[in-house]
Amino acid sequence: MSLLNRFAWAITDFCSLSARRFQIRLHLIRIAGLATFTWATATLAYASVNELPSFNQRIIQFLDLNCYECHNEVDRKGSLDLTSLPFNPDDAAAMNLWSLVHDRVRDGEMPPEEDSLVEDDERADFLAIFEDSIHTEFAKVQAKFGRVRSRRLNRVEFENTIHDLLGVDIPIKDSLPEDPSQDSFSNIAEAQQISHHLLQKYLEGIDISLDEAFSRAHFQKPLLSRTLFPEEVTWNPETRENGRGPHLYDRHALSFLTSGNYHRRMQPTKVDETG
Repeated sequence: MSLLNRFAWAITDFCSLSARRFQIRLHLIRIAGLATFTWATATLAYASVNELPSFNQRIIQFLDLNCYECHNEVDRKGSLDLTSLPFNPDDAAAMNLWSLVHDRVRDGEMPPEEDSLVEDDERADFLAIFEDSIHTEFAKVQAKFGRVRSRRLNRVEFENTIHDLLGVDIPIKDSLPEDPSQDSFSNIAEAQQISHHLLQKYLEGIDISLDEAFSRAHFQKPLLSRTLFPEEVTWNPETRENGRGPHLYDRHALSFLTSGNYHRRMQPTKVDETG
């Protein structure tokens, strides 16, 4: 069963659900970005390798004369093989490497100065054609999909959204699979994944939250209140060394307004006469 068919099956499995609950469930799936992301991940800018854009012949000639000798599948100088690196706008990692190649040539770092026979006008001609090729292909992809790809909510965003919309506070994210990250961020579309297992886990989180929300709506629970004494909320009540407060004064918790500036003593330093 394909991912899209599994998705359709999952959201229409509502035999035991009321019509209103099913509508809320469907809206929460859309808000989480699961419906859009499921469809978007099945669509690429290029359906096959044969449809990938190709370089202008002058770009290939420049790379062949100045780059391929070191950056090929055998030598791989700098762990870079340009002969097999695809020029594919769907491949963010590959396009980042091609952008790096452009910048290194522009800055005179490639080819190395000691080995370079490239004239300034030849370099400028290559950069102009190469940059135009990159921008043209990115413009085609953006015209088809938009500048930013669709993505789903990561598990932290999903939990916060469900809590805000349904007025519940039960933990959800810990029952969801760990989100893959890219550059330490878990909300980048290129790094995100979706599967039947992940979709089912998100649906389980939605159903648990709906159960809790309907339960609270039908059976009102008394509000829980607690009185905190000044001694429980003050910082360092004995020494008052921490200036952020609150402080304990005459059995009252007292905070002082500040401008937000922090003062700290700087130790004396000296600079060597040579600089």
